[in-house]
Amino acid sequence: MPKVDFSINVEVRLQLQYNSDIGKSLHKGCDYRLSTSSNTDVDKYYAEDDLPNAEGTDAVVKVLASGLAAAIHAGHQRGYKNDAVCLREVIKLLEDQFILHAKLEKGKMP
Repeated sequence: MPKVDFSINVEVRLQLQYNSDIGKSLHKGCDYRLSTSSNTDVDKYYAEDDLPNAEGTDAVVKVLASGLAAAIHAGHQRGYKNDAVCLREVIKLLEDQFILHAKLEKGKMP
């Protein structure tokens, strides 16, 4: 069987609102969009409602995890932050996100 190269992309948009009273930006929401290269069958990753199916959700998680690992390693190699420290911060951020009550709906990303 011949080998076929393809790509899976995930674009993420974080919506924030700056609050000058506290000097911080507050998290308002997050959208993401899964896309694949033209030589892939998009139906493999999407359900009939145009939201990622089980395989699409798995692809999103794998792409985001790979991107996080690449960013952590690059930051460590450039001396910005120790990779172990950064990984612990990422784990804490993920824990904090699961504490929030997520409202899931079909995205409005352009």
